[in-house]
Amino acid sequence: MSKQTTPQITRPTKNRFLGLSFSRRQIIVFILVFGVIGAGVLYKTLITRGANYSWLQTSWSGGASTTATASHTNNQTGWTYYYSKDSGISAATPGELTLSAQTASTTDTTDADFNAGTASNTYVSGDTVYLKKPNGVACTSDSQCTSGKCSTTCRNLQVGDSAGGGIVFAISGGVNYVARTADDSTSAQWGCYNVLITGADSTTNGAQNTIDIVNGCAEANRAARICSDLSSGGYADWYLPAKDQLNTMYSLRATIGGFTTNLYWSSTEGSSGNAWSQFFFTGYQFSNDKYGGGYVRCIRSY
Repeated sequence: MSKQTTPQITRPTKNRFLGLSFSRRQIIVFILVFGVIGAGVLYKTLITRGANYSWLQTSWSGGASTTATASHTNNQTGWTYYYSKDSGISAATPGELTLSAQTASTTDTTDADFNAGTASNTYVSGDTVYLKKPNGVACTSDSQCTSGKCSTTCRNLQVGDSAGGGIVFAISGGVNYVARTADDSTSAQWGCYNVLITGADSTTNGAQNTIDIVNGCAEANRAARICSDLSSGGYADWYLPAKDQLNTMYSLRATIGGFTTNLYWSSTEGSSGNAWSQFFFTGYQFSNDKYGGGYVRCIRSY
């Protein structure tokens, strides 16, 4: 007797999620769709949006703007206002900034005040401003010339000219050296015996020697002090000549005039007890006792 076999039917396998049944194909399709959608959302999230902007500023005056912003077609929220500057800067021409210099004015109450600070080619006299004349042009006073001395016509200064409160005895490096035409003392001590004056040893710079002597020697009526205190010809910058300057004066003593044949002091110190002097009889220079008496002839330079 044969046994009868009942055939079995195979059914597709289904998975269950939250009580719902899904086939394997449905799950794969769901994962793919979800992945595409998620990737799109994430891509849009990661995109950074930006915009370039610019503007042309043709006016830059007044205070900080409370309304003007950079031009943009959409949102301007949070953008910084641009600011103006002080009145010395102009932006009237696009792409250019112009800086205006600040000006100041002063009030001069005397001709001397004005002449001390005015341009070299102008001068003031009697409250009137004049333009100085060039060389070769007729003039009537020294102040009318751009340089040098006026003698009927403007011309450059020369040794022997009367100018600057005395007689020009040397011209060097554009500097005019002028000597007084009369002695300023006939019997003065050099002063400060046994005191070494620091810096008063130059043989060519009487101006600096005189400053050092006056600062280091408080004795009144001494040779250097006489010149330092002198005010003559409208000038107060006289000084005692240095050793070499005094020798130049000796060689031009006839041109300068007013000299005797006696001993004249220089401002060049020799030691704590001696200073250089010169006999205007022979021209001999020697280091003389500071307490000895001597003549004084002051000079200035400009």
